[in-house]
Amino acid sequence: MQVKSSVRTGEDFKQYVELLRRKSSTYKARKQEMDNMTDKYTKLLHTQQLLEEQIIDLKPQCVAHSTNSNLHSGHISHMKKLLQM
Repeated sequence: MQVKSSVRTGEDFKQYVELLRRKSSTYKARKQEMDNMTDKYTKLLHTQQLLEEQIIDLKPQCVAHSTNSNLHSGHISHMKKLLQM
């Protein structure tokens, strides 16, 4: 009966360490990429919120302006469609 040794030889150990380094490096790079994407997503959500607030603030002004001026009716209907977005 032959017993298989769990002790690695010098070359096997070097290959194992290199494998672990590659995995670690890949993990760190992907984690950094995910962190960057999360930051961008958070900024985009904040920007979206600010733009939606601006739309709410400007909507009454646009409606008042379009009803008080002598704008072409096609332009008014186009503005109404834009405001509905």
